[in-house]
Amino acid sequence: IVSEQRVIIPIEINDSKEFILLDTGSTINIINSDELKRLKLNKSFLIGDLNSRYSTEALYSLKNCKSLICGKSYMQFGTSDISSAIKAIYDETGIEVVGILGTPAIKQLGMIIDLSRGIVTIKNEPNNLADK
Repeated sequence: IVSEQRVIIPIEINDSKEFILLDTGSTINIINSDELKRLKLNKSFLIGDLNSRYSTEALYSLKNCKSLICGKSYMQFGTSDISSAIKAIYDETGIEVVGILGTPAIKQLGMIIDLSRGIVTIKNEPNNLADK
């Protein structure tokens, strides 16, 4: 964990080293739409609306989002304009994150979050068909 204020961890997206917020209250994994061009990502089909305390924005699926989280691959991300949330995280922590990793990824990756020691680990088990 790279911040004392929030659970932020390193992530690699399409060979770019970034940071992402772990959010056990989020039901989706999302990359801020402002980062798509820089990360060489393309949005795919419209999933629906993303409602947050900041606004309501369109939510799209992402194509070709290859990420590594603690050495494990994970590809299930959506994208929307979450700039306000990203700015709030930066204002609080001084760390620029590209998105939010929610409960689906935390569960599928088998993450164990130890806040008292500031450590996130991942069970050493296959997490998807590509890993088996």
